[in-house]
Amino acid sequence: MMDELRLFVAIELPDRAVRDLETLQDRLRQIDPEDVIRWSSGDAFHLTLKFLGPAPEDELPELCDALGDAIRRSQIAPFDLIADGLGGFPDILQPRTIWAGIGGALDPLTTLQRHLEKAVAPLRLPVDHKPFSPHLTLGRAYQNVAKAKLSAFGSRLSELDVGHISRWQVAAVWLMHSDLQPRGPIYHEVARWSLPIPAEH
Repeated sequence: MMDELRLFVAIELPDRAVRDLETLQDRLRQIDPEDVIRWSSGDAFHLTLKFLGPAPEDELPELCDALGDAIRRSQIAPFDLIADGLGGFPDILQPRTIWAGIGGALDPLTTLQRHLEKAVAPLRLPVDHKPFSPHLTLGRAYQNVAKAKLSAFGSRLSELDVGHISRWQVAAVWLMHSDLQPRGPIYHEVARWSLPIPAEH
């Protein structure tokens, strides 16, 4: 049977941004005394552009060619993003997922994401029809947490104003493989493409 890889396209964060998010998590742990949330580890911080799901390993060359072409054709030069503010899915008062919001140069980010989405559409991979909602996942509620405890945590979370968290430059796009383990996923880099730097006139 052909091995399958659980793949996604993402923007990885530099060490400084990871440290800033970990500092924020330390602050959020102070309002989680009942241990409602399983907090993400630093190596799990990434901005997902496209989740691809399980794909046979022998399809990687075609996928990598398509993604690389899309990044070159997009002509998106390196740009700055900001981690700013907090939110939750499905909402901040019942937050099954806690996230940091994304600001900064959103136009190149969304343009890049659209190019990647179109590139993988012909490859029989899933197309996500939901609007692109860029965020950085900070933690997820434990599966069996009581609703009242989650609501209490959500109420405390909604009262926090964390403001600006971090800023970094996006200069590359990664194809990643997540290896699901009992203690949480382990992430591996499959491929990396630098964003094109405009020629000087």
